[in-house]
Amino acid sequence: MNKKIALSISDIQLINTIIFPDSEIIIFFGAAQRTSMGSKNEVVFILDKTKLAQFINNTKKRFTLVNYSSAPLNHLETHILLAGILDLSKTKKLKYQKYFFINNPDRTVRWFFPANNRTPCFLNLYNGSGLKANLFIAASKFLNIVKGLSAITDGQFSIFHKKNESYKSNFSTVSFDDFAVFTGTIGENRKAIISLSSNGKATQFVKVPLTPAALTLVENEFRQLDELGKHDYKITIVPDARYHDAQIMVSNISPHQKDKNQDWSTIHWKSLAELYKNSYQQKSMIATPFWKTITEGIRFLKKPFSIKNGISVKEIQSLKILVEQTLKEINPTHLFPLGIGHGDFTPWNMYVGKDRLHIYDWEMSQSEFPLLFDMYHYFFQKGILITRENFQTIWKNIQHQLNDKNAQQLISSYHINQDQHLKIYLLYIVCYYLPKYMAQPRLHDQVHWLVATWLEAFQSIQYQEKI
Repeated sequence: MNKKIALSISDIQLINTIIFPDSEIIIFFGAAQRTSMGSKNEVVFILDKTKLAQFINNTKKRFTLVNYSSAPLNHLETHILLAGILDLSKTKKLKYQKYFFINNPDRTVRWFFPANNRTPCFLNLYNGSGLKANLFIAASKFLNIVKGLSAITDGQFSIFHKKNESYKSNFSTVSFDDFAVFTGTIGENRKAIISLSSNGKATQFVKVPLTPAALTLVENEFRQLDELGKHDYKITIVPDARYHDAQIMVSNISPHQKDKNQDWSTIHWKSLAELYKNSYQQKSMIATPFWKTITEGIRFLKKPFSIKNGISVKEIQSLKILVEQTLKEINPTHLFPLGIGHGDFTPWNMYVGKDRLHIYDWEMSQSEFPLLFDMYHYFFQKGILITRENFQTIWKNIQHQLNDKNAQQLISSYHINQDQHLKIYLLYIVCYYLPKYMAQPRLHDQVHWLVATWLEAFQSIQYQEKI
């Protein structure tokens, strides 16, 4: 890997938010001024040591110092307003903790972790599959054993923590040996996830919201897990959760033995049946948060818009027309079978254990989702993002599963109109995600795959109804 890759200003701002959340100013010392990304922190660039001293003596805000120079800054380590020092110089300094970082393909930081971790615990935050992913996992574990993990990292930096402490989670009663940080997926819902490990095993995950929208999701996840914890489930395993100072900590529910097969199975149907048993209700959707998301999304799509991130305007216009047509076919005042929905029920948010389904990441969950929503979402997300299937193949797989005796029992027991629930699923997904994608400055390739498949699904449904 290229060891000359430097941390960008936006990466430094992100790391600062996670490691020093109470910092208000970031001082870049020894570096020429560069463009900074949006951040809650004030950003200052200073080249001269005298000006640095003047600025720090006059400031009344808590600050982080980012040091590019080799100048000794010991006198600042006891400053009452110092949150910490992030050192990018090549000079080794006592009392500083060295960190490695590994980048995304676009060279933004994906993971960072202390260089003295005893285990490659950043792998606890890796959900890749396939040959390439397995090779990366195997290489990481081997290089950790031979103390050569730096071979697969993209660079390093050092951190000075006051009182010579390394990162401490807000959940101070939890002990851990190692930790690693995943910086999250770019977008409105971005959050960092910190894996805490003890004796070589991941015990807890701390979610740190990085946007107001992410904070709402974290708070929702705690409420949903708190409610789920009141029930005695036999098939479905969910994390324990604690909430403190805008962060949520959830327990690791990974089973000792996992089924690596990502196909839908009887265990998935049994888990949904168990969840529905405790949450089923007949209710009109018009007053639910679920329907509010649809109406807000349609209101957004009706407004004039301009696109600067490469998303297809033609596809958006077509989706807008089809969404409005489909909406007219749904009467939200009618009674619908509703129940708890995970909201992001996908292979990468669960483990299939021995006779159990271990489900995590409940931040998108709601108590009044149309039944079968999670099943439809599983097949769409897996088909689009993992196996790269078109809508016709995805729908064929869904229909095959709907013929399963477990599915038929659910459909019969709760009087589910599966075709209508598919339309409602697509309406919600498009109305929730498309406005976010349209406003996002940068898009992953997967967004284009999703939008194209949603359009294909609506077109196919409309065509089938016409004939």
